[in-house]
Order: sequence, then structure tokens, then C-alpha cells
Amino acid sequence: MMKGGLWSPRQDIGSLEQKFKKVYLDGRYSLEEIEKKLAEWENLMHQLFVRKRL
Repeated sequence: MMKGGLWSPRQDIGSLEQKFKKVYLDGRYSLEEIEKKLAEWENLMHQLFVRKRL
């Protein structure tokens, strides 16, 4: 995976080159903005990954 340019957020796997940071949304956005962003991400996830039943 790492030869292909992919890394894992796990601490026991990975390389020294790639480090992941935790992001806390409540310190960055208001509650209204977080709700709007989560709705946008949920909508995008459904468009990309959820099949519609016929």
C-alpha cells in the first residue's frame, strides 16, 4: 500500500513521512455550519456509494 502512495492513520502502521492530525470541528465551525457540512457529506456519500433499489 505504501509503495502505491497510500498510508494508514493507525499509529502502529505507516511511515515517518505521513502523519495524520485529528481535526475537531466544534472548534472550527458553529453548530449550524457543522450540521450543514455533515448533511452535504451524507448527500455526497449517498450519491457515490449507495445504490438505489429498483
